[in-house]
Amino acid sequence: MIWNKIFRCEVVLSVIVIVIPFTQLTHLLFDPTKSSIVLFGLEYFHGFHSNQVFVWYILENISYLVLTLTLFYSTHSNWRYFAIFFIVFYFTNLIAVVYRMAMFEVITVIEYYILLAFFLEIVIFHYYYTFRMSYSHVLRVTVKDLVRDSISRKSYKLNSEIKELREQKVDQMPSLPRLYHLYHMKAVLSNNSKELGNHILQFQKEKFRVSDVLIGIVLLILFTLQFVHLAIPQEVTSLKFAELIIDTQGFQSMDIFVWYLFRKIGIIAILIIWYLFGRNWWRFALLPAIILYLYQFWEIFQENFEIAGYENFKLFPAIGIILVLFMFLSRLIRSRIHLLENIEYLNSEFNRELLVNISESDFKI
Repeated sequence: MIWNKIFRCEVVLSVIVIVIPFTQLTHLLFDPTKSSIVLFGLEYFHGFHSNQVFVWYILENISYLVLTLTLFYSTHSNWRYFAIFFIVFYFTNLIAVVYRMAMFEVITVIEYYILLAFFLEIVIFHYYYTFRMSYSHVLRVTVKDLVRDSISRKSYKLNSEIKELREQKVDQMPSLPRLYHLYHMKAVLSNNSKELGNHILQFQKEKFRVSDVLIGIVLLILFTLQFVHLAIPQEVTSLKFAELIIDTQGFQSMDIFVWYLFRKIGIIAILIIWYLFGRNWWRFALLPAIILYLYQFWEIFQENFEIAGYENFKLFPAIGIILVLFMFLSRLIRSRIHLLENIEYLNSEFNRELLVNISESDFKI
């Protein structure tokens, strides 16, 4: 097993999860007064209020799509299958923009969405199982184990000892003493691996648990909420629940406000579920996205609300602290990866030396 390859893959996924939500802030670079774009000398009218809103909508859907796809590929619990509804939803939102701009009239909108959903599910499942073949194991380590190891530096000491053994040439030590040395190091590593809290999870077909069903029901409810705004007439500017009156909070109409509100609730809930029930060590990379979307949700109910405005940059100091902690965590995980590779090295080297000694004994006899 190539643990370095798995570690690099996990680091790439965590970088994507950290960076992609903040790409939507680049919409501030576009002109808020124009409502069309020019490509190759042709002017396209996208139907949004301004180019800023148009770019924000595109980038936000891309962010949500990438996050849910990463969830589907990296999570092995069965509740991940319910995320397909959101994957198809965000992808079709993107394609619908292109559809509207290009004004295709080959098929109807309903036929278009049915074909697109069917095609996308085939692609997702194909790449999902391909991904699983090369990413079939995961290292699960608790923060408590990592903090304890960072204090005792046990992984570092063990890796240093094995590094000296690996750098030692085979002919510098007689075969039998080397075999004893390898056996001793194998025993030491085996005992310390349990003490350090290394848990290797292998992906395999699992039955649906009660927790999978409950999370799936929550995700289906969240998915249904994405369409509540369709039941609200465009001319409605406020809603009344008992004595509580809710206005548009600065949006053009109530249906747009409800649409934006439940989009935020949906992605926040998905990320929190992923963070709480995910088994990957790099799930802490979800915290910047959760903080960003929670702040944007809180902004909805504030005065002078602006979609993904400059106020979001206030979060960068807090996000920076989380990134520093995450980098420290990844360094500790890197030490664990070295430890796992060293265990595999000792196993293979021990078997090789054992065969050498057995063959030498047979030759002497």
